Amino acid sequence: MEVTKPIYAVSPQTVISEFGFQTTVLGRDVLSEAMKIANNLAQDQVILRVVPAWTQMDVAFDPEEPPVLVPVIVVSSTTLPPQSLAFVPQGRSCIIVNGDGVQSLLDDLPTESISGSTKEALLPSLWAVILLHELGHIFFSDQIRTPMFATSEGELNLVRDANKIAELRCDHFAAMQVRISVEPGSRGDWMTGLAPPIEHEAATHYLANPLQKQDRPKRLLNASQTSLSVGLVAYDYWDQISDGTSPAPPSLFWDRGYTHPNLRLRFLYMASLIEPGSRLYREFLEQMLAIRNQRAYEVLYRAEYTGIPGPEDWKNSGKATFPNGKEP
Repeated sequence: MEVTKPIYAVSPQTVISEFGFQTTVLGRDVLSEAMKIANNLAQDQVILRVVPAWTQMDVAFDPEEPPVLVPVIVVSSTTLPPQSLAFVPQGRSCIIVNGDGVQSLLDDLPTESISGSTKEALLPSLWAVILLHELGHIFFSDQIRTPMFATSEGELNLVRDANKIAELRCDHFAAMQVRISVEPGSRGDWMTGLAPPIEHEAATHYLANPLQKQDRPKRLLNASQTSLSVGLVAYDYWDQISDGTSPAPPSLFWDRGYTHPNLRLRFLYMASLIEPGSRLYREFLEQMLAIRNQRAYEVLYRAEYTGIPGPEDWKNSGKATFPNGKEP
């Protein structure tokens, strides 16, 4: 029987030329390890796999249903917009990574992590989650949609629009690849009003069938390591938020621009999905949402405009913990 080979979603060289990117060797070692983890965690129903644009990588596949290979292109920050870390370019099925940002991913965390883990040890697993998130954009065909541009640097807001929902949907996608690897057949809910219920229907595309891959021990190991890494970073981020500083910097709670939710919120959300039985992560997430809504009231935003429960909802539920013990 003739074996059908995987195909590339797009030519890396064509993308580099069209967008004027300058490639770099920075971060390639971490990303190579991250791609192996991501491919091992990606479910069989997700017929997409990430591969480096700079070398060959073996990818296991079913000859009757070969995957589409999505190249990861590492480029210099000099040819990227400010603060770009990783993204899927408009109209192209590939992932662009800022090589200068690979090692500096956790620079905003304290040197002495509350978990005691070194940042270097966490990087491959965290980048695997980031790559799975970007793969989610291709899975949902987000790259063919018309983008909304971010606001100017420094503008903070709590508005939930289609772009932020798409980001949370891909966070859900990435987190569920990890969770299903540990617990086949798991179904993740859109928690705490972070996205409309209709978005959950998209999950049926990669949660409908049982796990089929044979290398279960390796997948379990990768999933466990990735789950731990996401959880540790979520905890460290929450430790920053709840350190008692008053007034806390808005950047800890609010979103920058109109396209991406707050990074700390997203890590807490993913940790809650990966470990749905963890009361700790769920309470962290609920408290952060309550704090965000209090900040919104303080600057004359209306909580219902954010699309997430308002302070009165959390007060009535008995779950809210407001900064300094005060209610808005």
